[in-house]
Amino acid sequence: AQQHEAYTGYLGTWTEEDTDKKLQAIQAAGAMWLLDGFITAVDKGDISVLIGIDYYMETAKEVEEKLIGVTTDAGIEITGYTTHFIDRVIGQMAEPREGIRIGVSVKDALDTLQNGKSEPAAKNRDGDMRQSIFGKTSRVMIDPTTGDLVQVNPRSSKIQ
Repeated sequence: AQQHEAYTGYLGTWTEEDTDKKLQAIQAAGAMWLLDGFITAVDKGDISVLIGIDYYMETAKEVEEKLIGVTTDAGIEITGYTTHFIDRVIGQMAEPREGIRIGVSVKDALDTLQNGKSEPAAKNRDGDMRQSIFGKTSRVMIDPTTGDLVQVNPRSSKIQ
């Protein structure tokens, strides 16, 4: 009952049984960290709950299949990603509006990783190393020490 109350709004489940089944499937897939990221992003307003955890996990799978293993022009191999990166791929809306961030397709992020130009890595305000890669349509930020994709932003739109 407690799990159902805690997760039903995020999973879109109607019964305790449905919630339990959904959570078991997510756990079996080793994706509880993605559910945690989904919940955080929804609570922050970075993505809509209407996206659904299934689409969120499908997006993560697409990132794993298409971006992991790519090497940047600076010679850094992409080895992982953060849930924040998934949030930024999905975005808040499909169409730009004032104050609303649109997503960046995995295809555009791939193009930036493969054909973009890296800036020198630098520490951010939290002391973490970050490197921006600028492509035609997007800017991808990575952690050059771990190879993790951190975030992605559209370049053509001033709405961010």
